[in-house]
Amino acid sequence: MLRLLLPLFVLSVLFTSTSCKKDLFGEEPENLPVGTIICKVDGEAFETKFGTSALSEPQGGVSFFNISGFESLAPVMDDYIQISFGVPDGFQLGENTYATEGINCTPVPEICGILFYRFGESTDEYGSTFAGGSCTIEFTTMEFESGGKVSGKFSGTLIRDFNGGEVTITEGKFNNIIL
Repeated sequence: MLRLLLPLFVLSVLFTSTSCKKDLFGEEPENLPVGTIICKVDGEAFETKFGTSALSEPQGGVSFFNISGFESLAPVMDDYIQISFGVPDGFQLGENTYATEGINCTPVPEICGILFYRFGESTDEYGSTFAGGSCTIEFTTMEFESGGKVSGKFSGTLIRDFNGGEVTITEGKFNNIIL
């Protein structure tokens, strides 16, 4: 009897643990675990294991704001996604949607957002700033200060640097604390 019950127990534990994994794509950005960045790259799910946001001190009248996520950090930094903004003095990011085509940014031309993606140990990056690239970044929560919370959604068509090719980013979401 024990021989029959043990395999059934193992199967039920295995089934329960795999079926309970939460589908993060169904969550609003604010409900994601802190440090999470998820998206689909050409339809394939991509989830970072290490996410961070950082706001730099102004340099030449421009502060830089980055939201970055890595699949792993060791033995090498491999797949990553990064959202970056240049914010001139006198401007502030807010709960708004920012769209770019190449390097032309809207709604305020002085604030520019870009989206990058790199996979594997390749040095090739895909970016919204290369000819034909574009991205949309929406901040649903923005506490634009060190220790503040930032969350939102993103998507884009990213072009491979100087070598051609593109990837499509869809269903992107992030939830981070600004360092």
